[in-house]
Amino acid sequence: MSLTYLSQSLLIIAPFITRIFNAAISNGRYPTLWRTSTITPVSKVARPQSPAQTRPIANLPHLARACDRLITLQISAYLEENSLLSPLQSGFRSGYSTQTALLKVTEDIRQAIDKSLVTVLVLFDFKCAFDTFNHEVLLRRLHEVGFGDLSLRLMHSFLSGRRQAVIGEGGATSSYRTCTSGVPQGSSPGPVLFSIFINSLLDVLQHCGTTAMLFADDLQIYLSCEPDKLNDTIARINADAHSVLQWSRDCGLTLNIPKTQAIVVASDQRHMRLDLGACSPVQIDGVTVPFQEKVRDLGMTIARNMSWKSHVNQLSSRVHGVLHRLRAHSRLLSVEVRRLLVSALVQPHFDYGSVVYMGLTRTLKQKLQRLQNTAIRFVYNLRRDAAIAPRRRELGWLTPSQLRNYFLGVTTHRVLQTARPTYLAGFLSPRAALGYSLRSTTRPNLAEKEFNTSTYENGFTIQAVRLWNSLPLTLVNTQSIDVFKAALKYHLLQ
Repeated sequence: MSLTYLSQSLLIIAPFITRIFNAAISNGRYPTLWRTSTITPVSKVARPQSPAQTRPIANLPHLARACDRLITLQISAYLEENSLLSPLQSGFRSGYSTQTALLKVTEDIRQAIDKSLVTVLVLFDFKCAFDTFNHEVLLRRLHEVGFGDLSLRLMHSFLSGRRQAVIGEGGATSSYRTCTSGVPQGSSPGPVLFSIFINSLLDVLQHCGTTAMLFADDLQIYLSCEPDKLNDTIARINADAHSVLQWSRDCGLTLNIPKTQAIVVASDQRHMRLDLGACSPVQIDGVTVPFQEKVRDLGMTIARNMSWKSHVNQLSSRVHGVLHRLRAHSRLLSVEVRRLLVSALVQPHFDYGSVVYMGLTRTLKQKLQRLQNTAIRFVYNLRRDAAIAPRRRELGWLTPSQLRNYFLGVTTHRVLQTARPTYLAGFLSPRAALGYSLRSTTRPNLAEKEFNTSTYENGFTIQAVRLWNSLPLTLVNTQSIDVFKAALKYHLLQ
């Protein structure tokens, strides 16, 4: 049934669709036709040489997508109302994201550096985790979190008998094959079900139970210690790494050890006194995971001294690459189209993680500003000596420095309003009330914390408190996140 037909006849057929959805849920039987889909491979590289270099895009029936959405909303609400997911599980949850996960990890590392400690961080990689996990294990996990017999029957029906075919070049379709593991490609309940499946992974960590982060199938564990206790800390990391390996085998997943990363993060002064070559290595299943100078973590580059030079350099390369491709067609594009293209293809590179890599050196700040200036010149086809600031104001764009404050303010507002994610809410606390009234105490200020190093000073905790306490009272008392975003942007532009 085409989407156009559904849209045009929705008022007439809505009662019948509702009856079908209710029957599927109340009887615990997912319609057979909805379990058949086609897969269109989309290249991730210029000339893919193997299926691993393509991204599968599933084409599911439209009614199946609508029913899946209802199931997802009910499961998500049940999980959140009963607090069934670990507070350190950041994937596919309202108020949680890759950026909040990165904020938690980097803030813990900043605090460790402030205490003259070193941090051992290990980032695990699983091979095709969404496609290979065991259905029986998932159903056991669902039973453990309280799914009743009818719900389990519906989930078993939802997962079983899935058939897929691949649409190749020229539109040719392969024969249909049955999927016996993993979550269905393109289905909205899939990510939530996977979150339930992998949530128990955090339970096997004996040493990193409170210093771990899980986003979908991206697991990272870390411990901080005095430099002279580094070997003992690595031994505890190795013990938890072995537990992760055993858990993955029991659940039908494969740990991709060659892509697992390890790094020791500390201040430059501490690194000068460390001899990592003489330290015990991180080992998983007898394979040594070497310590690296920098690692990729959820789309960002973390260096061993918490410098953001490598990350900014990579961001710059990506932006210049996009602009280079756009310039080839610039003569055919109007100013408005160029603005839209830059907003869609360039601006996200500035946005992502900007609240994480605070504390940039003056050189890196200038580099980001020059990068934005280059994008503005492309939009207006300006010469290099043309004034940029008036054009930026005309576009209504924030500078990179203002952008970091914008996302810092938005994140702080959301955390204070919702107390989510809980691991960020723990970094912020209201200032204790005084026994007498002062003008400065009539606003909901946050408690300031002490720091010893610029690394911690430039982190989320200190910067969020400073920004929040400096905002006008009308701003901090704004309840609506949308109103707050608009007002904060206006405030920063002024």
